[in-house]
Amino acid sequence: MNPRDESRDTEREVSRLRRELEESERRVSDRDRELETLRGWMEKVDENVPALLNSLQWKAGYALGELRRRVRRRPRTPTAATSLDNVVRQYRSWKGESGPGGMPSEGPEGRIEAVASFLFRTVTSRKSPALVAREMSERAASAGKRRVRRGIGSLKRRMPRGELAREIRRRLGSEPRLEEWPFVSMAVLNRNGRGYLEKLFAGLANRMDYPGGFEVVVVDNGSTDGSAAFAKSRSMPFPVKVVENRKNVSFSEGNNQGAGAASGDLLLFLNNDIEPFEPGWLKEMVACSEASGAGAVGAYLVYPGVTEHLTRSGYAIQHRGIQVRKSSGEELPRNLGGDDALGEHLGADRECLAATAACLLVERGVFDSVGGFTSGYRYGSEDVDFGLKLLSSGRKVVSSGRAVLFHDESSTQDREGYRFKRVNRTGNRTLLEERWGPWLRRGPRLDRLLLGPGSAWTGERPHIALTLTSHDPDDGHGDWYTGHELGDALERAGWRVSYVQSKRNEWYSLPGDLDYLLVLVDKYDISRVPEGVATIAWIRNWTGRWIEQPWFEGFDVILASSNASKDAVERRTSKSAAVFPLATNPERFARTQKTRPTKPTTSSREATGAAFAASWESSRYPPKRHSKSSAKDGRTSRTPPPSPAATSHTKSSPKPTPPPSSS
Repeated sequence: MNPRDESRDTEREVSRLRRELEESERRVSDRDRELETLRGWMEKVDENVPALLNSLQWKAGYALGELRRRVRRRPRTPTAATSLDNVVRQYRSWKGESGPGGMPSEGPEGRIEAVASFLFRTVTSRKSPALVAREMSERAASAGKRRVRRGIGSLKRRMPRGELAREIRRRLGSEPRLEEWPFVSMAVLNRNGRGYLEKLFAGLANRMDYPGGFEVVVVDNGSTDGSAAFAKSRSMPFPVKVVENRKNVSFSEGNNQGAGAASGDLLLFLNNDIEPFEPGWLKEMVACSEASGAGAVGAYLVYPGVTEHLTRSGYAIQHRGIQVRKSSGEELPRNLGGDDALGEHLGADRECLAATAACLLVERGVFDSVGGFTSGYRYGSEDVDFGLKLLSSGRKVVSSGRAVLFHDESSTQDREGYRFKRVNRTGNRTLLEERWGPWLRRGPRLDRLLLGPGSAWTGERPHIALTLTSHDPDDGHGDWYTGHELGDALERAGWRVSYVQSKRNEWYSLPGDLDYLLVLVDKYDISRVPEGVATIAWIRNWTGRWIEQPWFEGFDVILASSNASKDAVERRTSKSAAVFPLATNPERFARTQKTRPTKPTTSSREATGAAFAASWESSRYPPKRHSKSSAKDGRTSRTPPPSPAATSHTKSSPKPTPPPSSS
């Protein structure tokens, strides 16, 4: 066989395998996106159904309907809940799985079936919605306990806490040293948590080594278990102050009270369910604050008991900072955690959007300058709001991987009940959206775009998808070359790049964490793009066809490959356009003609320029002599411009000045 033919066959085989790999990766990405979307739906269902069952509208509607039925002496008839339950039963039969008592035991589908079943029971048994909500919570808790008990047998023996503390210090090395250690005031908010206060005080007295001195300010929210009396009467090797409230004030108000009663210049906000076990944790936090100049320093918090996170050491990180993650098209603050407490993150200080106020060190001057914690939140999102206020004032938040403590998360809220937490979470999300919504949407995207991995907002790279007519270059569509040249350049710049094709409308199945969509084909309907994805039109030819599409005005950014196209867009629409010329990479096409790339000749430059300009038809048909009319209707010229690399036209926008925030 001719070596040239053999080389061509090899290249075709490599190209085919590459396409199969891309197709497999796309399918995996689609499955991940579907699972992420389903999880987002389930979070909304789980959040709203208990509120629905306990709403006055639901109670009143059911009562009126039942009264009307009795007055008219009508028999009970199947309701919507009955139909829903029948559908659930059919689905359960099709799936062939159910948990104890007929309730599905695994997967989000089980939670949907549980909700449907309880709706049906509420209608048929005439139980109060509040009772049904409590039953849902109790059943969920029982199922969770059973799963944990089943899982404990598969876990290896966990090392004792003392051994864990010694191993952490061995890996961290010696404790930090400062010429002078500042005095620290600890503000501890408490409600009916005497048992937790006893553990906290014991840890501070016996398992902490801090030479600078500290005090504890307990803010008690109307406890009835003797918490305030315990804090006042207990003899401790450190001073204790008690601020007593007659009612259960909010987290923000209580901690602001504690800061006001504190005497130190360093404030440490500490939950009552924190338990120190490694003596050097406070030294590490103070040293981190001094070295980093951060506005606030958080700690790495570890689950004290067994969790669903199976780790080598048996202990999992509960919190190592807060960053934004995209879920169902929304940018939402999420705790980072679930890793091994002795894993790679131990000892690493990282900048983040916020750190949990369960253990947060702040200088008094910084705390006062941003107005403390914002009122209006109910036991949640206060720390996210505080971190955003610090970022908007030009300061940073650091989570220290050298300060490690145990945290029995949300113990106070757990005692208040399921509905208490759900109502709080809904209200907190609404207030956070009102105060920071635009910045929460803009900040993560700019952060990924300008800073890349390791940044405070997300720690992720920007993700862009490019629309192609086909994934197969042998189909003869020039946008394959245009898209892959630009995509390769973006990947070299650190971006995550995906490609979606028009075959079988696959290009509407977009990745769930997508930031940008670059559209290369005028027939792509951007009205089907999920919210939160910025759309970019790159008009390389046929400007008139682009403009006539009904969704054209919806593009966020318009790029035009020529001044004529730009002028046509701005003359015939309300959009502004930026000139983004096409370019040529002759080496890509030289490889298809010779076994080794060589310096292209003038003729090869002309041929490849037409191909890369996506004017594939110019190699099949003679060019039309209508240059003047083409310019009039805004059609891009087929003659390629001088060929700087396509990426030379991409520029980073300066990061906007953060908006001022009210305290």
